[in-house]
Amino acid sequence: RYQRRVHGVLPAALTSETTPQPTDPRVKVVAEPARFVAVLPFYGQAERNPGLLARSGDRLLAAVRAAGLSPRSSAVQPWYWGGFNPPWTLWFLRTNEMYIDVEPVEFNDTPDHND
Repeated sequence: RYQRRVHGVLPAALTSETTPQPTDPRVKVVAEPARFVAVLPFYGQAERNPGLLARSGDRLLAAVRAAGLSPRSSAVQPWYWGGFNPPWTLWFLRTNEMYIDVEPVEFNDTPDHND
């Protein structure tokens, strides 16, 4: 039987001590270290289409490399994905994202406008 795992992100202001604790014992709140992640949205029924996952992962990996970023993993397929719709959503309406953890980079958050 296919089982889903649900992940979420809590605001940075919450800590493991201040996060409301779930009442369902199957639900766990787990702190994850901060990381830089490259993201590519894609559409379709990903969990039943390995070709779609591979194509989306390859597209993101190519974009990461073209941007001069370095994947943190040296695996042939360093990506992972997330889906955002309930199982009854029609395949062509399903929204997904492909992720690759990348080495941290410095960003200049001041736009360079040469008007």
